[in-house]
Amino acid sequence: MVAQLSSKPPTLGEVAGELDRLAHQLGSQPPAPASLSPERLLTFIHGTVGFHGDANDYHKPSNSFIQQALRRRKGIPLTLTAIDVEVGRRLDLELSVVGMPGHVLLGNGARPNRWFDPFAGGTELNVDGCIELFTRFRPASQFDRSMLEPISALTFCRRMLANLRMAYLRFGDMNQLINILELAANLDQAPIEIRSELAQFLAAAGRSEQAANEYDHLAELEPNKSDAYRLSARRLRTHRN
Repeated sequence: MVAQLSSKPPTLGEVAGELDRLAHQLGSQPPAPASLSPERLLTFIHGTVGFHGDANDYHKPSNSFIQQALRRRKGIPLTLTAIDVEVGRRLDLELSVVGMPGHVLLGNGARPNRWFDPFAGGTELNVDGCIELFTRFRPASQFDRSMLEPISALTFCRRMLANLRMAYLRFGDMNQLINILELAANLDQAPIEIRSELAQFLAAAGRSEQAANEYDHLAELEPNKSDAYRLSARRLRTHRN
């Protein structure tokens, strides 16, 4: 059981504390932590502790939250890989999140030459295995070797929020969808389309003033479309009054 995580939304400290606890548990096992390898970490996390991929409810929103994955001991490739990376970091084992489209992998460092699939229990993949996995999820797309490089923290956040956007669209939870779009729209270099979608869903939810404010913001971001955005904002405010 995860003692620190309750049914209430956890604090960042509680999430970090659970990752600390997992790292301490692994580090306390012989042999000494200096001999820690990716295989040993993966055996502990996905074997001893029992973290695994949620193949039955893959698109469930809880699978895209680190705190829920820690509590439930299951998640999607993105959350499981992040847990592996964070536990490894606490024991000076450098691992990385490899953002292969369709299926995130774990890499053995900042410039990985070995890849593992936490969703499949930590199975190691060579390049051909990665290509096969990629083709399974993106049969119409062309594989590129750059897809096996680590992603930045910003890209990780974008990908997690994109997963949650799709999950809440699928489950029809508009309030949570709006929350996710607000977060995504405020990330650095967020696509204009995200803020436009946010404005549309705010309007559909009856949050007219907030939607109008988003259209005003869009007018500043895209001057060539400012007239249309300003008109949408005026209509929303007129309807509200």
